[in-house]
This record gives sequence, structure tokens and C-alpha cells, in this order.
Amino acid sequence: MRETARGNIILYMPFTTPFSASSANETQRNTELALYLVRLLEQQRDPHERIWPGTRALHTLIYAGQVLEALYELNLKGLTNHLVDPAANWLLALPLDLPADDLRAYRLFPTRFKVLAQIGKFDPARLKADFDAFCSLCDPVTGWVHDAPFDLHPTLVTMIWLDTLAHLDSAGLMPAEQKENRERALSALNTAFDAWVAQAASAPDPGAPPAEEPRRAGTFANFGDASYAFELLSRCGQLPPGTPRADEARQVLLACLRDRQPASMRRTEPLYGAIHLLARHPHQSDIRAISQTILNDIAERYASGDAQHEPLSFHALRLRLLLAYHGEALRTGLLEKLWQDGLEAVEAAQRQQQEEMEAEFVDLIRQSIRVQLSPPQRITGTRARGEVYRVRFGLTTESTDERGAPLSTPRDTLRLIVKKGPPHVLLRAIERYHGLPEALQALFARHTDLPQGPASGYLIMQDLAEMLPLSEVLDQLDRPVILPEERARTAGEVAEAVSGVMQGLHGYERRASMVAHQLDVIYLSPMAAALERLAQPLAFPELEQWLHEPLLVNGETFQPLSHYLGLLRQQSPRLNPPSLSLIHGDCHSRNLMLSRDFSEARFVDIETLASAQDYLVDYGLLLEDSALYQSLPYGSERGRVTWDEVAAGDQAADPAAPAHWINYPAFPHSEAVVAFQQELLQRLRAFAEGVDDAGWQPRLWLAISRGLLLLASRQLSSHTVPPQRRTTGPHLVNDTRLVQVAYAEALRLLCELTAHLDERQPMPLPDLPFPGEARAAAPAPGPLAALLDALGDGLGEAAERRPVAEQPQLTDFITRPGQRLFARVNAVDSAPVIYLAGQPGDYLDPQRLLERSGADDAALAPPTLGARLAARPAAADTEFMAQLMDLVRQARELAGHGG
Repeated sequence: MRETARGNIILYMPFTTPFSASSANETQRNTELALYLVRLLEQQRDPHERIWPGTRALHTLIYAGQVLEALYELNLKGLTNHLVDPAANWLLALPLDLPADDLRAYRLFPTRFKVLAQIGKFDPARLKADFDAFCSLCDPVTGWVHDAPFDLHPTLVTMIWLDTLAHLDSAGLMPAEQKENRERALSALNTAFDAWVAQAASAPDPGAPPAEEPRRAGTFANFGDASYAFELLSRCGQLPPGTPRADEARQVLLACLRDRQPASMRRTEPLYGAIHLLARHPHQSDIRAISQTILNDIAERYASGDAQHEPLSFHALRLRLLLAYHGEALRTGLLEKLWQDGLEAVEAAQRQQQEEMEAEFVDLIRQSIRVQLSPPQRITGTRARGEVYRVRFGLTTESTDERGAPLSTPRDTLRLIVKKGPPHVLLRAIERYHGLPEALQALFARHTDLPQGPASGYLIMQDLAEMLPLSEVLDQLDRPVILPEERARTAGEVAEAVSGVMQGLHGYERRASMVAHQLDVIYLSPMAAALERLAQPLAFPELEQWLHEPLLVNGETFQPLSHYLGLLRQQSPRLNPPSLSLIHGDCHSRNLMLSRDFSEARFVDIETLASAQDYLVDYGLLLEDSALYQSLPYGSERGRVTWDEVAAGDQAADPAAPAHWINYPAFPHSEAVVAFQQELLQRLRAFAEGVDDAGWQPRLWLAISRGLLLLASRQLSSHTVPPQRRTTGPHLVNDTRLVQVAYAEALRLLCELTAHLDERQPMPLPDLPFPGEARAAAPAPGPLAALLDALGDGLGEAAERRPVAEQPQLTDFITRPGQRLFARVNAVDSAPVIYLAGQPGDYLDPQRLLERSGADDAALAPPTLGARLAARPAAADTEFMAQLMDLVRQARELAGHGG
């Protein structure tokens, strides 16, 4: 805060913009500094009082005089009149709201008279009484002014008075009665100055601060005041240039200026000393060299922001020093600079006007364009709160070409790839992208700046326009029209592109792992934390018993997760990664985009990019996603399982078996994904050998298990609040099945891993983590296996085979299409029973193999399956199997027609 001239306290905003010179030339740089100071002074002026206020009225009076003196010497004519004239009028009127006695002292302040006389604003009619009262303080015997009403050194007060008389004399306004007083004062000042020069010349350190002495007339407070006497005596003819006396005085003052202390730059003496020496000797090389050093220090302090908050006196004096150093060249440079700035301002205004007009026309043209948008295709959703869409559209417009023909683009001929998300998230992604080295930027989709306006939540990624997500490519490879040879060849090309982009990331600036517990940090702790969250009461309590007791998975017994984690911790030295690298962090098959010819791949997300990680984390997630998640029934692509094929329960038929069990088809249900795994692992092996990573395969099994458990954990609503099961999804039971399948697959992989690490009897790891049907155990031994295989082969694509929930001994056959139940097999090994749709009388059955279902069958088959057939144990009986298949096909036709 500060006090105005009228005593009111108002807020004051300092000028904080640092000085920055655009020119290397010394004169131009100093010209820019001078213009900076003028603008600084203008900014610090009170816009209402139109003066430069201080914390007290005395400071306001001082600032007004010093700034007026600087602006007057600068002599920019009409460019600064709006600053000079109001301040001069204020100095004349002195409208201070003070008591009469106090106001009298302010009216007699000597700088008031000197500045008004200097700038030609001394009004004898308005100032006569005040000036006569001040002149009466001059001692008619000694010539010194005594008893001035301010705490100023009497020698300085006398010099200001002499300076005033000199300006009045030049204007023909000096009172005649003051001529004798003036001569006595000049004589006294001459004597005092000679004494100071003699003392300063003999002092060992002329630049040292003066010793404490009484403030009496005839002495000087500092060398700055002495330099004022030098300039004043020279101007008044008392110290002719070139005389030994004048030369000695100049040398003494120059020594004081040269030997100044560093702290003196926060005082005004060096500024006054340089100004006064330059005023009398503007071309003397020593004086100019020292002055330029001072100006360089000043420019640096304004550039660093240190000097802007200093009192206004310093800004005004530094402006005067620049003018004293450069003279007319500074004034000319300022006028040229202001002219140039004015031209640039006019040109900028014209450009802005042109841009505004063009923007209006652009808006008008946009209004004339109609977009024909097809439904946006969602390519992927990401963990980083974003979704990527492919947008296809056409355009129609009222504009025409040069021949008058209307222009239009048909629907679906134009496309954009956009990422949708919160603007602040997208901005962070853009900043991170531009912060990457070029070698890494080439691995990601190009991140352009966000558009302005309502589309700020969309990031255009147009370099992905002709690319496909890996998930879509693998799905296309599973089409029946693709020949096996073509599928294998294309899987190799896809794996080559994917491994290329992954190795480009993983191979960038790898570093040795220096921490012994990376296994815990990267793998075991995240896996344990995921399971802890899943088993919370509001999450998936269905897993509670699975965490503590063995689990039967597709007929094979596995120990709880904690059992395998304990074994793995014992193998920490073998499982710690030997080196660390960057990883993508969310490397699933929707976040990898492939060009149409499969020659190039790119990552979509950049938000999850992480450093100091094991590169196999990315491979684990990619393999888990492509083999398992992409096989779950969240889409309409071929090869997905149905939730009815996943059955789990807590009552086993065999009392010796684990109480908890789950049955589901082997993953993946895709020949393309199996081939992709094979090709990708070949390239992974080569990369691992290149970075001396002999233990890559065990850690890959560990990374996939980690990805499976994190996949299950992500079915919860949030990672920032206590785990809570989603309540907005339409299929909560599906989420449960996903969690159970992911957990069971993790157990399978960890069991294979710990068996491989068993030092007593190590078992080799399988060639693939997800070999699909190649690893599926036979559903039942003996005749039952033959029967089910025969039914499946005979029906082919016309039927779908599913397990029955909670009853693992039952297997259903469903029509495709139509999804109607037409047959059920009860897995009684000695004599399997088949239930068929309708009644026995609905069938053409010459051998009378069918009979009506009885009361004992009600718990095993629904009423719609009213026909029953007991299959013969001799599964190799070709004639019987032919009759059986004929009856089953009749059942399918019967169910397909709604029978």
C-alpha cells in the first residue's frame, strides 16, 4: 500500500515485467532500457492524481521533482507532455491536505523551485512569496542557507538554491536583490569544494564512505554532493575547464567513482557522480568507460527483476545517466523506436482486423457446410480416461467450383481418428508427447494441439486414420475364407510389426537393475494387492474361499495364490529382472495400431508410459489380452466363448477332490491368436538374448499372471476409493465369471512356473502360455469322450456346445443360429444318457432307440427335452453312431422350428 498526496491509502501494483533487450548494439540496447524506464515511470504514476506518490508527502514531493527533471532533460516534446504538465501544475499548486505550519515547510522545499525554474514553469506571481521566504534563509555574511525547514544538509540546500538562481538568471527572472547573496554563496561553495578535493586527494581510499561528522555548511555528505558542486561551479564559470584546479577535481571525483564499493549501487551517489562528470566531460574516455560499466550493471538488475521495486528516485536518475552518456543519440533513438513501435502497433491492429474478418468468413462458410456423419466406430477405451474413435463422414455445401457446379463429398469418404477425454488429461498427454525424444515420438500416434472451443475434449490423431487395432486384425485373420498358409504368413507379419514397436520402446536407454527387490515391486506386491481388493465385502466375496483352499480348474487341482507367491519369493534371485527400461504400461490389443500392409505399428496411449520397469510387463498384458480377454463374450466377433460355457461351484462330485471348482473352455478360441503368440515369442526370445536376459520366459509367465489379476481388479468401480463392485453394468454375473476365470488362469500359469523353478525336479515351461484346445484335457475318459467328440464333429457349425452351470456332468447342444436347446448329454461314463427335444413320437426312429423321459430325469433335463436315449458303451459301433447322429440332427431341426 502507499499514501497519496492527499493522505489516502490505496493499493499499489508494482511494475514487474523484466527488462529484455532485443539488440546487441550498445546504443540500441541502452535506448531500449531508456524506453523501458519511461514506461516504468508512466506505469507507476497515480492515474487520478497524475503524480508519483510516495509513502509520505515528502517522498511525493521529491519524486515529482526528480521525475520531472529526467523527463524534461529527455525532451521528447509532445510524447511526454501528458506526464510533465500535470506534475508541473501539481508542483506549482502543491495541493497537500496538511496543517498550515506543515504546509509552509513543503512550500519552501528547495527542489520545488529548482525544477520549476529548470523546466520553464516558474511563475513569479504564484511563487514570489514562497521563494522570497526561502531566499531570506541565506546568511548575508557566509552565503550559506541555514535553518531550512527540512532535514537536508545545508551545503546541498545551498547548491539547490544556487542552481535555481542560475536557471532563473538564464530566463531573466532572477531577483536583483539576490545577486550579492549568490556571489557570496558561490565563493563559499568554491572554498568548501577546494577543501573537499584536498582532503579526498590525500585520503588512502577516496571511495570509502565519509567519516561521521556534524552536518554543517561547507562540508559534503558524500562524493555525489561534491560532484554536484563540481558541475554547478563549472556551469557558473567558477571552475573553468582545462585549468589545473578543474583537472585535479575531475581526477578526484573519477577516482571516487572508480573505487566505489559494490553495495554503493544501491545508493544514489554513483549515479549523481557519473551524471555530473558526463555533463562537463561527455567525451572523456575514462568517464565513459566507468559510466558504461554502471549502465551494464543497471541493465542486468532490471533484466533479473531486482531493480523494479526500488524507489522512483533510482529510475529517474538512471534515465538521466543514460541521457548524459548518449546525449542527442539517445533522444533520436527513442523517437525512432517509438515511431517503429507505433508502426508495428498499427500493423498489428490491421492484422487483427484482417484475422477477425477472416474468422467471420470462416464461420459463415462453416454454417454453409452440412456434415453427413456415420455412427462413430469406437476403436478402444483406455485406462487413462480416454476413448479412441474412427469417424467417417461426408460433406455437402452451398458453395460451387469455378464452373458453378456444386461441391460435395459423399458419405463415408472422409475420416478422422480422434481421442475423446477430459481436456486436462489430453493436454498432459500432448505435453508428454512433445517432451519425448524423436526416436520415441515415432512409436506413438502423433499428438497435435487441442482445438479451441467446444471440441477441446477431442484430440485429432490423423496419422492413425488408415490403421487398424491389433484386436481387429487378429479377428479378421480368423475368418473362414483365410487359408491356413495365409493366416500363418500374416501372423508373422503382424508379430514383426508389433515386436518392432515394442522393442523400439524397450530397447531405448536400458539400464542395469540396482535394486534387489524388483520382483516384489513389479510383480508380487501388485498381484497381492489386486487380490486383497477383489476379496473385499463390497467387491467379489465369491473369491474368499478360493484364496485359502485348493481350486479344481477344468479337472486339475491348484493351490491357493498365496502358496505360489510364497514359492516365488524364495526364487527372487532367479526372477529379478537384470535390467530395466521404459514400458507402455497399458499394452493391450486395442492400444496397438497396425498399418493396412502390417509394415508399421504404433502405440495409442502415452499417459501410461513408465520408466524403470521390466519390459515383460508389456508382453504379459498383450498376451493375456489377446488370448483371454478378447475371447470373452464382450463383443460379437467369432471365436468368443459364452458365459454359459463357464461353470463354477462349491460342491464337487468326488469327495476327495477340492470343494471349489470351475470349468471353462481353453483359451484362446482363435487359430490366429495362437499363431500370433508363436511368432511374437520367437521375436521376444531374440530380443531377450540380445539384452542378455536368460530368465525371460519364467518372468513372462509371471507377467501374464500379473496382468490377469490386474484385469480382475479393474472390474471394480475405482482405485481411489474402497473397492466396490460396479452397480451400473448390465451383467454383474459376467464380471464375477471374468474375475473367476482370470484368477483360475493365473493359478494355472503360476503352477507351471513354480514347477519349472523347482530345483529338485524342474519341469519345462510349455511352448505357449495360451495354446488353446491343444492343451485342453479330454472332458471325460472312455465312451463319453468319443460320444461328445462325435456329436461335435457331426453337427459342425450348426450347433454350439456348452457346459451346464453348477452341473459339470452335463453338456448342452444349442442351435446356431437361434440359440435353442435341442440336446443334453449326462456324463455317466458306463452308460451316457442323451436327452433330445420333443417326444419320441416326433422322430423317425426305426430302431426304436428313444423312450419318454421319466420322473427320475426331471432333475437332469427340462420338460422341452422329453425324449431319452441311453447310449451304448461301445462307442466304436459305427452303425449305432450313425443312427444316433440321425436322431440328434432331427432334434436340432425340431428345435429350430420351435418344436
